[in-house]
Amino acid sequence: MGFLDLPITHDDILTETILNETLVVVLPQGHPLASLPEIPLQRLAQEPFVMCPQRVKPELYAQFLAICQQAGFQPNVVQEATPPEVVISFVAAGTGISLVASGAQTRHTGGVVYRAIAESTPLLEIAVAWQKGRTSLILDQFLDAVRRAC
Repeated sequence: MGFLDLPITHDDILTETILNETLVVVLPQGHPLASLPEIPLQRLAQEPFVMCPQRVKPELYAQFLAICQQAGFQPNVVQEATPPEVVISFVAAGTGISLVASGAQTRHTGGVVYRAIAESTPLLEIAVAWQKGRTSLILDQFLDAVRRAC
């Protein structure tokens, strides 16, 4: 059992959404776009991007690409990194910008700013996951605790 980003395409994994988060832009402090309260996606077309590798989270990577393509551009990915805290560290170092779940704002604030996206984007779904067909008292108690906490 564990936590993951949806969507996921594994027939042997069951999931239950526990949290929906908006997508935000993370920029290095002092970036010209940081003065805007919200950023139109098209304004990111010429920016270098830091993203999670496609091989690590293929569905999330595809979702980010689709969002950029709907805004009329292909992101210029200059660095891949994982987990999100490392992505944000690259942004803080000036490597590029990124799109991250809004919850990242509470975990990493040094050297970066977060801005809302002007357009509506799909929510990022965070889920608890477990193997299909596997049941146990511990799993049941864990799922109950997660449901109560959310």
